[in-house]
Amino acid sequence: MKVVRSLTTVLFLLLLTGCSSAQVKVENQKKIVDSKNNTNKIENKKDSVVSNDGTPIEIKEKMFIAQLDDIFNNSDDYIGRTIKIEGLYNSLEADGKTLNYVYRHSPGCCGNDGIVCIEFVGNDKMKMPNPDDWIEVTGKIEEYKDKEVKSVRIRLETLNVKTQRGKKFVSQ
Repeated sequence: MKVVRSLTTVLFLLLLTGCSSAQVKVENQKKIVDSKNNTNKIENKKDSVVSNDGTPIEIKEKMFIAQLDDIFNNSDDYIGRTIKIEGLYNSLEADGKTLNYVYRHSPGCCGNDGIVCIEFVGNDKMKMPNPDDWIEVTGKIEEYKDKEVKSVRIRLETLNVKTQRGKKFVSQ
């Protein structure tokens, strides 16, 4: 009985660790040496953020919240980059200015009552869509300061109203 149990344990550990000696090639990562702490660390860079060939970074439905969160939290990686995002349109008045934004519904404090959005700016002569129209926005991420707060928004290059809609509610 002990032999069977030991053999089962060894086989289980082999399944967890694998027995391949092949080397795996790691791409799109940069090795960083921290001389102060005498440590090495790997920094994983996304192709879409690193490359600046003019191809827009597309904010997809599946990771809508996570991608926008990354743009706001790591804005230095995105400033000057072109992004393309789809969602619902709305605007609001604040301090005598109209703020335009593209958004989707998301989980909130009381169930599914939240929204995830990013502001976009164009020129004052542009005709904006109707509230809750489905739009596709393409533009460059820029940093701006409103009163004391720094944030990012999209400097509009194109705005298209689409007839085919994506998911209004996103959870990731």
